[in-house]
Amino acid sequence: MPASRGSIERNLQDFDRAMSEQAPELSSDCQTTAANEECGSAAASTANVRRPRGSALRWPIAAIAWLGLVAISVTSHWTVWIAPSCTLNGDEAGPGFVTKCIANVFNMLCAPGWAIINKLTGNWYMDSVRVATLAASVSWTGWFAGCGVLVAIRRFACGPDAARAKGTQSPVLSLGTANRASRGPSSHTHVQESEPVSPSRRRFLFDGTLGLGCISTLGAGADATLVEPWDLRVTRYDIPIADLPDSLVGLKLVQLSDTHMGPRIPASFIREAVAKAIALSPDIVLLTGDYVHNGPQWIAPAATLFEPLVAPGRVVVGVLGNHDWWAGGERMSEALATIGVRMIDNSRCFFDRASRTLTSDLNSSRQDQLCLCGVGDLKEDRVDFDAALAGVPEFMPRLMLAHRPDTAELPELHSSRPPRIDLMLCGHTHGGQVRLPIIGTPMVPSRYGSKYAAGLVRGPACRVLISRGVGMSILPLRFGVPPEIVEITLTRAPSAPNNPA
Repeated sequence: MPASRGSIERNLQDFDRAMSEQAPELSSDCQTTAANEECGSAAASTANVRRPRGSALRWPIAAIAWLGLVAISVTSHWTVWIAPSCTLNGDEAGPGFVTKCIANVFNMLCAPGWAIINKLTGNWYMDSVRVATLAASVSWTGWFAGCGVLVAIRRFACGPDAARAKGTQSPVLSLGTANRASRGPSSHTHVQESEPVSPSRRRFLFDGTLGLGCISTLGAGADATLVEPWDLRVTRYDIPIADLPDSLVGLKLVQLSDTHMGPRIPASFIREAVAKAIALSPDIVLLTGDYVHNGPQWIAPAATLFEPLVAPGRVVVGVLGNHDWWAGGERMSEALATIGVRMIDNSRCFFDRASRTLTSDLNSSRQDQLCLCGVGDLKEDRVDFDAALAGVPEFMPRLMLAHRPDTAELPELHSSRPPRIDLMLCGHTHGGQVRLPIIGTPMVPSRYGSKYAAGLVRGPACRVLISRGVGMSILPLRFGVPPEIVEITLTRAPSAPNNPA
């Protein structure tokens, strides 16, 4: 019995000692649990405070930006298309160069809305503030929606790890730190602390690609709207003509086409083109239509800009284009004739180099005259080859002016014996205004595609020279197709008159 009682007392003492050793661990576990609950509630509280704040500001800022961009777009459109100042105003016709450049940029950004309106109604309604507001609203809604889609794709592809990328301590890390601190140095549990995570490779590739694409797009857009449309160049051609008289060899002609005086092209730029044409010292200046863009208010200012071309010893002839007829073809023709331009729509005249004059009468005894003939616009007027070439002897070299190059494909020139036309000079297509690598010119206003986009090409019956023009139409941009003035020098060729070189 004494041994048994001593054994029981020793067991009780061992049990008390064990309980006293486990007490700190139990206390540590309790403290850890409390820390966990405190960290969790703090993280939840932080998330509940921060998230709504960003969401609450995001949408008002986007709405204010959208309203501002729509207002700027409508204001710029009104300034150049609708405002009463879009008439002759001192030395500048309508708003100046900078104003029209800004308006052209916003017009391009609103092009999706205008395209939808034109597709639904068949009209552009460029003189309507309400339609301009609708076009701007639709376009900017589309741009903002596109940005939202990109943001959503980025989140889906890369994951929302912005907090880690910035090195912010996460709730899990805080929890692990709290556990380790609460257990103290005697604890055998090891918790590895995470290092701040840098942006992932996917995020880097996505952001890099998107940034490069944005920079490239902005650069190309700036070049197409602010640089290249005003990079006026001179393109030179030597045109061989069979049986060309000695007096006409070396004759220099300059072609100006598609100046499009109006909301997009400032008067100062057309004035620059006229000055460059005069500096080339041409014997004859050829005008191939579209002197105004839209509206009769531009007719008088446009005609005035060509007045310096008409000088003693310089001959100027011209035909009308489709935009001239839309604004008022007869008024445009009269305005140009008043300043001294010889209009030859469905008509002809004869140039005598010795006297450097034009005459309507044919002198069959003269062998050194050049026939300058023209036809009307293919769609807005009539094309009368018989009237343009009436009574012209076969031996006489002739140059024909026609606004649209598709005129060269008319059935009258597909006959077995087409009339002699040594060169047809045209405009209208603007070179397509956009030429992309590999793709080429995606849009050319011609039934024959890029065949008649620009340059010297071979038609069914004659050579056709198409100018890229000075101005712009449809869209206010040029990319890979700078504006041009065409200089032509006539030379003699032994080839048959109708055999293109």
